[in-house]
Amino acid sequence: MGISIKGHLEPSDHLIDICCGIYEENRLKYVKYVEWSKCTSRESELQCDPKKDASFTLDSTTGKLKVETKTSSEQADTSSEILLQYALTRRSLAMDQANIIEFNKMEVWTDRLIRARIEDAPPGFSKPTFRQLQSADQKMFMELAD
Repeated sequence: MGISIKGHLEPSDHLIDICCGIYEENRLKYVKYVEWSKCTSRESELQCDPKKDASFTLDSTTGKLKVETKTSSEQADTSSEILLQYALTRRSLAMDQANIIEFNKMEVWTDRLIRARIEDAPPGFSKPTFRQLQSADQKMFMELAD
């Protein structure tokens, strides 16, 4: 049947652009990590009112003055297990769309992270914190890049 890619699971255009940029520039070895806060949904992207900041830059090749606008982007909420799972699923979908890695392979990793957080810890141990999960996630990206 598959996954329904709409609503809170549809990756934002910004997230897809990040992943496509990684693929097009072959930058996974240099970027190594897509931050959780960047894993926003298309739904939230459409609802937010982006504030554009204009800046002027000088094009070094032509010597012409260019106007660049930067939008302040919304950040994904990853404060609970379900919100984190949504964000990581959006990242998996965006990475699949960008031909970096298959969705199913990234979802195995997402499930493993979430399971580590929600399952009972062995006696004498505590559940991993979100910070520890993020450190493990960053390490996985380094392994993926190699």
